[in-house]
Amino acid sequence: MDILIIEDEPATAKDLEETIHNLNMDLKVLDIVDSISEGTEWFRKNGQPDLILSDIQLADGLSFELLKKVDVSCPVIFCTAYDEYAIRAFAANGIDYLLKPINEDKLSKSLKRYQLLNDHFARNNPHLQQLLQKVQGQLQTYRSNFLISFQDKMIPIGVVDIAFFYTENGITKLYTMSGKSYTLPYTLEQLEQLLDPKMFFRANRQYIISYSAISSVESYVSRKMCVNMLVDVPTPLLVSKKRSPVFLGWLKER
Repeated sequence: MDILIIEDEPATAKDLEETIHNLNMDLKVLDIVDSISEGTEWFRKNGQPDLILSDIQLADGLSFELLKKVDVSCPVIFCTAYDEYAIRAFAANGIDYLLKPINEDKLSKSLKRYQLLNDHFARNNPHLQQLLQKVQGQLQTYRSNFLISFQDKMIPIGVVDIAFFYTENGITKLYTMSGKSYTLPYTLEQLEQLLDPKMFFRANRQYIISYSAISSVESYVSRKMCVNMLVDVPTPLLVSKKRSPVFLGWLKER
């Protein structure tokens, strides 16, 4: 069984690799990647492994972004210190969710579970795996609110009250329907994974906008589109010529 490890902490990655080697199983660690960018390049050159052992929080984002970006089709065992991503993990080809620290017993049981599932699918019906993936995809859940740290307070803001997200100079801000703004510790790429695509649209490199906050849309120069919002925006909100058909399709689906 060929395994890829996705882990950004060198000591943890080494411990995980040694634990795998110590198991009396037919296992081979192909490589260790520590970021979305490195992982993207690895998959481009090598294709799919048999199994992935993956942390979730990487230095340049969440591993879900990488798995979606490269369209991973193999099973994934998530190894993380956080329990809040469990539902998303099982919607991303996850077959197990192990909380750190990972010991030999935990990992052995998880790998044996994978082998049993793999043998069962291969023996009984090759279409079962496709069915499982379809069901997992239907489990996708999205954020209903964000807990914002502001001065000495924690403020919960529901996504229904968000007009748009805006980024500039590496700083991302959330703007509410009442015009207030708050800084967020997320990139727009990370927010795309957390937000319901039926409610929010990535308009360009700087904006993710809410359907509920759109006032009107009008044609702009060079076949771009200008989006007018119900609240003031920091800079003109333009959708490129290339993105305009996708944007119009999104609007019509509402």
